[in-house]
Amino acid sequence: ALVSASYLRVKNITLGYTVPRNVLTRVMHGDYVSGLRFFLSGDNVALLAAHKGVDPSMSASGGYEVGAFAFPNMQSFSFGINLDF
Repeated sequence: ALVSASYLRVKNITLGYTVPRNVLTRVMHGDYVSGLRFFLSGDNVALLAAHKGVDPSMSASGGYEVGAFAFPNMQSFSFGINLDF
């Protein structure tokens, strides 16, 4: 049977916010911290595929056969804070 191999993937995404310098000066009551940034990053965040089951871009044999067995891609998320002194 023929199966659609079309899919949409969100592979990597990073969202971040840099705190403005004037806010840092007010909150920290001095110039100890010159920069502050928060970020959230994700790998293999989402996969929307016409064919339910395994990842349509991979197979166990190393080729690109749709419906062949393959391990799913690992998802990872990280959160971080960058401080500049």
